Amino acid sequence: MYVMRNLWPLALCLVLGWSAASQEPPKPSIQGRVVSSATGAPLKNTRVWLEVFSPTRGVTHAPTVAGSAAITGADGSFLLENIEPGSYLLSARRTGYLQQGYRAAEPDTVGPPLKLNAGDRLTDVTLQLTPQALLYGKVVDEDGEAVPDAEVSVYRVSYASGHKQLAFETGTVSQADG
Repeated sequence: MYVMRNLWPLALCLVLGWSAASQEPPKPSIQGRVVSSATGAPLKNTRVWLEVFSPTRGVTHAPTVAGSAAITGADGSFLLENIEPGSYLLSARRTGYLQQGYRAAEPDTVGPPLKLNAGDRLTDVTLQLTPQALLYGKVVDEDGEAVPDAEVSVYRVSYASGHKQLAFETGTVSQADG
């Protein structure tokens, strides 16, 4: 009887310790919002997703392996839950805006990988999307006459090895009426 009375607290500690040790830590989550870089207004219906990080992906290629994804609410908010621990790229895309990677230096590129460990809860993550542009005009000569079939090129600012440069984006020719 004496042995049973003294062993009972030990047995209870062992059971409680085993129960606590067998519980897995919570999976990582990311909570944030998507806004317009031009106005700061929240962007609803924006697709936000995680992509498993691969060092061979490059910064402008299509996603390789899709991960968790969400669509933002009316206030631009999103929540990605139950993420497996690992390294990921976080990106967002919405019609009328350029795709943006989290912490990327410019649109249409990915940012640095996010290392997510068990129990991590990233909050206040903000992705700023750049509005797309529409170029409209008329090509005329010095007399104000339409110039048909004139080459029109669009360039964007780009960075290579830390140096700012212009990169060709697209081109077309003017119509018969300029």
